[in-house]
Amino acid sequence: MICKVCGRTTENENANFCEYCGSSFREMASQPVDPVAAEKAVMWGQQTRQQAQQQPQGMNGGDKPITMWSWLLILVLPLIPGIGMFAFLIMLCLWAFGRQGKEDKNKRNFARAMLIVVGIAIVYLFVMSFQMANDFINSGLSWGDYMNQIMDSMTTY
Repeated sequence: MICKVCGRTTENENANFCEYCGSSFREMASQPVDPVAAEKAVMWGQQTRQQAQQQPQGMNGGDKPITMWSWLLILVLPLIPGIGMFAFLIMLCLWAFGRQGKEDKNKRNFARAMLIVVGIAIVYLFVMSFQMANDFINSGLSWGDYMNQIMDSMTTY
């Protein structure tokens, strides 16, 4: 049966309602059919089906979504002592610029965004370390006295 409202076909000849738009087939049977409107509805339905077939399956190109546990492992990876941060950066580079990223746009975009965040954090830590070293040199104190002064200033707040 062809729905006169949306133009889609239904395989079930005994159906009372269109499974796509919910229109009643029984009410349509009693009304006179405008052939021009029916042709437009059928053409619109065919265009919709063709467009739907061209759409990618799922958000990441038909691949299975990444599970919550996988995301958790990815985000905890840098916390592993020793090689965790290096493994995390290598994984991000492979996703951002490698073949894996070309296949899955979500992974590529996530990896590129995380590389930007990591880059900002590294620059921030470098600037803060430089500022601390500059303060130490200008203070004229020994390293131990300088650190005690910093700890005392932190505990007064």
